[in-house]
Amino acid sequence: ADCSTGHVGALQPSIELKLKSVPDMGYLVTDNPPRGEILISGPSVCHKGYYKMQEKTAQDFPKHEDGQIWFHTADIGVLLETGVLRIIDRKTDLIKLSGGQYVSLGKVEAGLKQVPGIGAVAVFARPDKDHCVCIVSQPERGWASVGGMPE
Repeated sequence: ADCSTGHVGALQPSIELKLKSVPDMGYLVTDNPPRGEILISGPSVCHKGYYKMQEKTAQDFPKHEDGQIWFHTADIGVLLETGVLRIIDRKTDLIKLSGGQYVSLGKVEAGLKQVPGIGAVAVFARPDKDHCVCIVSQPERGWASVGGMPE
């Protein structure tokens, strides 16, 4: 039995997987190892889409040139040499600001959480603005519990 951690695991026999390059984020299927958006298909994947959400279904469950319907998960994965899949990023976490810069809100939040004194943080942005905004909360047990107030 495979007892390793840090990955999704091996594909089930009823699932087909392919990766789609996401050049804006720097993930390419030509990378070594291959990286890109995770697409899945097969008999165990619902091909009817989302309930009463035709537009979102058309976006996330398109029919490809091979005639199959592929579910675009919006997860970014890397296919490891052992044949297992690791999720490394989220495509929908990326937002393009009005100046053309792409920002990964999750990565900004993760970086801010490393700052001593920050208890919790939420980052958001709008595509019609040129900056992100974050809300930082004081820790429940006071600033001293996390090493003092941030500078």
